[in-house]
Amino acid sequence: MWGYMFASQLGDEVIISFRGPNGYRFETRGALDRPQALLFRAGGRKAPTGGFPAGSYDGTFTLMRDGTVLDSATATVTIGR
Repeated sequence: MWGYMFASQLGDEVIISFRGPNGYRFETRGALDRPQALLFRAGGRKAPTGGFPAGSYDGTFTLMRDGTVLDSATATVTIGR
């Protein structure tokens, strides 16, 4: 999952997470180390041997400042076999 942001400030937090079938979960979060006019962040995992299980995966990309959500986007991807 990936996202573009603008007007970030030092210390803003980016959270990228998704959930899938069979209890699959992924989350990464990190504070930004400097202000930027435009930036891109991405997170994910390499596919396991044999690929990811078929099903629906819901992802969320969130930008926070001082504990307040500034913006959030979601996406759903379905993997079929």
